[in-house]
Amino acid sequence: MKAKLLLNQIEVTNRLHELFGVTKDQLIEVVQQGVSGRAECTPHHPSSMPGTRCWGEATKALRDLFVTQGWRADNTDNIPSVVHPQRRIKIAVTNATSGTGIELGHPQPIREKGDGAQRAVFPNQGFLRPISDDALNEMRPGGSSFWYLCIYCGADMIRAELVCPILDAEGSFKDFHERISLISDADDNGGVRVTSDIPQGPDGDAGFEINVTRKQA
Repeated sequence: MKAKLLLNQIEVTNRLHELFGVTKDQLIEVVQQGVSGRAECTPHHPSSMPGTRCWGEATKALRDLFVTQGWRADNTDNIPSVVHPQRRIKIAVTNATSGTGIELGHPQPIREKGDGAQRAVFPNQGFLRPISDDALNEMRPGGSSFWYLCIYCGADMIRAELVCPILDAEGSFKDFHERISLISDADDNGGVRVTSDIPQGPDGDAGFEINVTRKQA
């Protein structure tokens, strides 16, 4: 099974509400917060800092959004996430590759996931029910699920989607139960065009602007 990226705007809206109780625009704001944090880095920062800032600021924004709606912050296995015990869903953020937000693409985490992610994606304790590798084609009614908000930051392009992945033994995304588009190549510009050539403000910080262009029906 290779799950296709859900792109239809009505279906995306309905699915996000059904699963998570939030809107696409709210999740795009989470992505924007992560990208804005990344943009604050300079060439003098460590090379890993842009990705770390994107992940960290998006995680904070994710929690700011979901905790107000009955979710709680969780750090099980050192994976910062939000969890909803009644919905039986967890969500975490990951920086992802260029396959993100592309209908026939295959997003991958920038860094392979470790044992903690394996336990999260194949839950085996607490209220989360195990999902075995043999059942990768099946999402059991009433079962639990672990989702990643994947954020791809190219040279001048941002794309994002939510995925419910199956991990392989090395910690990569082998397959997906489901993929939901947030910012995709179906947008007019192939994603979100990033503009970073805004004059510096009085505090010395460069401006940063994200514009989302969507196709008209």
